[in-house]
Amino acid sequence: MNLILSFLFDTVGLLRVQYDAVTFCESSIRAAKRFGFKAEGICRNLHGIVPYAKRREGEKGRKSQDLWLSSMTDTEWAGEGRDRLKRMCAREPVDTTEL
Repeated sequence: MNLILSFLFDTVGLLRVQYDAVTFCESSIRAAKRFGFKAEGICRNLHGIVPYAKRREGEKGRKSQDLWLSSMTDTEWAGEGRDRLKRMCAREPVDTTEL
């Protein structure tokens, strides 16, 4: 995520990056918040009726999908976002040979 946001804000010069996740995918929402994205709201029934055969786990009892929206602006990236992600990436790697 650090490389992507760094490219989008520092190289391309975008003013805003949006992050979307279906509302039942809590791990994706937690990750976005950890990266520094700010919640904007929920788009209800965004994709209309989802055929039963294409419904994923967590939405079997639903007819449509709701989408969680968030974003990060260039000022948020320059203020604390860049430093937050650099600190997250600076952690020592896990030695998987000992697991």
